[in-house]
Amino acid sequence: MAHGDAVPFPSTSTSPLTSLLEHLAPDICRILAGPRGEGGAAPLRTLLTRFATVFGADDACMVCQRSDVALPAHLATSERARRLAGELLEGQWFSRQLDKGAPLVMRRGTTDMPPDAVHERQCIRAAGINALVACAVTLEPGTTGYMILLSRRPLTQWIAPALDQLSMVTTLFGRAALWSSTGELTAPPDVTPAAVPGRAERVLDGGNPIIGSSDALRYVLFGVDQVAPTNATVLLLGETGTGKELIARAIHERSTRRHRSFVVVNCGALPAGLIESELFGRERGAFTGAHTAQAGRFELANGGTLFLDEIGELPLELQPNLLRVLEKGQLQRLGSTKTTTVDVRVLAATNRNLAEEVHRGTFRRDLFYRLNVFPLTLPALRERREDLPALVNHLVDRLSREIGKPITRIRPDTLRALEQHDWPGNIRELENVLQQAIIMSRDGTLELPGIAPVATELPEAMPRREESRALMDIEREHIRRVLISTGERIEGVSGAAAVLGLRPSTLRSLMRRLGIERVKKPIQTPEGEASQWAESVRPGFGK
Repeated sequence: MAHGDAVPFPSTSTSPLTSLLEHLAPDICRILAGPRGEGGAAPLRTLLTRFATVFGADDACMVCQRSDVALPAHLATSERARRLAGELLEGQWFSRQLDKGAPLVMRRGTTDMPPDAVHERQCIRAAGINALVACAVTLEPGTTGYMILLSRRPLTQWIAPALDQLSMVTTLFGRAALWSSTGELTAPPDVTPAAVPGRAERVLDGGNPIIGSSDALRYVLFGVDQVAPTNATVLLLGETGTGKELIARAIHERSTRRHRSFVVVNCGALPAGLIESELFGRERGAFTGAHTAQAGRFELANGGTLFLDEIGELPLELQPNLLRVLEKGQLQRLGSTKTTTVDVRVLAATNRNLAEEVHRGTFRRDLFYRLNVFPLTLPALRERREDLPALVNHLVDRLSREIGKPITRIRPDTLRALEQHDWPGNIRELENVLQQAIIMSRDGTLELPGIAPVATELPEAMPRREESRALMDIEREHIRRVLISTGERIEGVSGAAAVLGLRPSTLRSLMRRLGIERVKKPIQTPEGEASQWAESVRPGFGK
């Protein structure tokens, strides 16, 4: 049998699918008989899920197109299915097969595809699909509907209806989707819209929504759409809790690397002694306890995206290694002399002012310029208060289901109290406050007794960072004075390390981190005295 030929299904009148079709048709017809654009999304998704389940598929998607332009009347059991269906329809081979008018059945997935179906094979393989059934029908003049059923199991395990029944179901679903289309059918079933007028959300793969319609958020999402298709490095800036990782995932999911790995590394959470091996990998015996070789995060993300959160916490001595990977795509494992080439897109995030860190000498200037190719600053929650009602409804809906305590009502005064708070911890703080409130609430009404005032007493994040920077200045000045008093000597009984109570190696590492260098400078006097040691700091470091 030729690649892509339609495989007829055995017709069985006693099949469970026959009973399902008998129930599907009346339910869909009731939607068609109702007012146009009112309440058709949820019932249609439920019916599509039932159809996919009985058919034996894992996912299903209904796509409507007019003159090769996708209409908003999409229907899918998951966001992943909707995305894959769109990618398949972009392939020339797949579209040609469906244009022939007969259902397309691929029992063995990519094995049933011809050599020229390169795009389709790549999409199906990346999604882990092992079998596929697709059908195209004409819904109205100039409008075509496509039903695509996806399975991760072989087709032999599916319940097989007659092909004419599949065409009938596709026609019914397509016309009902067009009739019920209000622009919200694209959302997957696991995203529950909050009952807030004017709410806007964008859904990522896996059902992670970006909620809000404020100008500040729209500007960020516009930047995401602009930079996502490229391979440019992106630097995400903003206060803690503003959702930098969520935006990073949005960039990855809209990029050409979306079918490859998305690896997250929190540079601030890794111990200083292990961060090099975690990022760049290690060989066996590279250090005490390294009993096996281990690939680093860059190698794990090869071909995909690496998200470096809290990049401002990366030790100064490791920043040249990162710069080399960004510029040349090359790295060396710890304890190895072999150079490894990787293809990784780097997204970085920080809540620090890196330009100021460069001035203070705690961050390399060349690395900053390499990361700062396309900066995106995420707004704080207090800068987009108009999004708060939608966020509250979404979080309450999700958290109440996770906790198992349904919340059906949020009083206006509760919402006003939340809107008046400054939220120094941003969305993360809002989520924690709502979680506590749900636990304490009774009778399905959200209550905030004593929670919001406690949250307002939390100190701002910026003063804490300023205090940390002031401490670094104190350390730098103290070490500088001790070095001068010991004649720039580090080791020995009277050396600076002994005076400070540190190991000599620890003191040297601390000096590198603080940007302190010992440079021997001749100091000329009128009498021509001999040169002496003088302490200096590299350009850009210290005062």
